[in-house]
Amino acid sequence: MLFAGLPEPWHTGWAAFARSLERGAARLGVAPLAGLAGWLADDLEIGRPLAATVERAVAGLLGRPLAAELVAESPFARFVRIGPARSGRYLRILLVAPCSGYAGSVLAELAALLLEAGELAILEWRDARLVPAAHGPFGAAEQAAETGRAVARFAPDLVVAVSQAGDATLAATLAARRDEPDRAPAGLVLLGTPSLPELNPTPLQRGLALVPQATLAALCLTAVVGNWPGGGRRVFPGRL
Repeated sequence: MLFAGLPEPWHTGWAAFARSLERGAARLGVAPLAGLAGWLADDLEIGRPLAATVERAVAGLLGRPLAAELVAESPFARFVRIGPARSGRYLRILLVAPCSGYAGSVLAELAALLLEAGELAILEWRDARLVPAAHGPFGAAEQAAETGRAVARFAPDLVVAVSQAGDATLAATLAARRDEPDRAPAGLVLLGTPSLPELNPTPLQRGLALVPQATLAALCLTAVVGNWPGGGRRVFPGRL
């Protein structure tokens, strides 16, 4: 912990500021600043309650109280339905946060827009550093399975996935169409998801494809250390 010696009021005040800076930079697309601010907020919040939940962030954005129901919770994910229950003529929409989106409140503006269109549920992910290693690994297969459970529970008409959640959400949606076609989502929207890079790779993806997998893992993955509950777990650090 870099800021372990700071007085408690400093932790509270500066953590809130850093988290707000992270959300603002993410909305503006300034990824390096968002990553740095998120890293600072993480360190300041360690051992404290997590940042505002996505439903609180949406309520704050709308300026009014918002009903929320925790549908399911696991060591790695949190599945919540927000807003009022709607009649059958409204869409049932499932929003899947990025796999690095443990601060799911960055989706507040998108969630508020989707609330206008239908009944909304959100699947957001926990910071893997807070999950004890005893709970096992959390990779692509586990994320797809978690997303599949959310699809089965909520039976959405439309699924919206953001950024790195695209592959898991695509897999979960196709599995639902295969196994339960009558309850499967009718539509899938992928926002900024790097799916199928072999068909239309970006310059960055072409460059990464030239790096041996073991080398890439050594450069991008770090073992959790310090006082984090997930000590020993290998993660992709937010600051990267």
